[in-house]
Amino acid sequence: MTKKLLLLCAVMVMCVGRISAQNDEPVWHLVTDSRQYIPVEQVSYLLFADGADVFSVVKADSEVIADVRMVSFAKVALAVEAVKDNGFDVSVFPNPVVSELSVQGLREQAQARVLSVDGALLIEAAVAPGNGRIDVSSLPAGMYVLQVNGTSVKFIKK
Repeated sequence: MTKKLLLLCAVMVMCVGRISAQNDEPVWHLVTDSRQYIPVEQVSYLLFADGADVFSVVKADSEVIADVRMVSFAKVALAVEAVKDNGFDVSVFPNPVVSELSVQGLREQAQARVLSVDGALLIEAAVAPGNGRIDVSSLPAGMYVLQVNGTSVKFIKK
């Protein structure tokens, strides 16, 4: 019960003490044990049942994420990521992504790699110049790293 109370207090402190972030500033997220990232301002409350080993996260839009055993917190940027590719701007969007990640600004076809945060290779794909796309629909919700031409960009999969 003490752990649940401490967790609830931590969420409340994050919600109440949060300073409004600009679009390009990182935002605090509640991260579930299944690596779902939920912006703290979207968390309504945590629902516990007495004696249960799991709880639910209830979002402001009434979506319920059930069977959560543990959460942590992370600061994540939500804005479009832009990286330099030998002096040329490469943009990656949307972030967070649902099914297809767009990579704009490549001058020529490039090999892209999607990695888990612990470095495991999950997807390797050729990305077309201009407005290339990478299908990430098979990935579970979580945070990932996209590597293109030796440059790494973080993104979130919803």
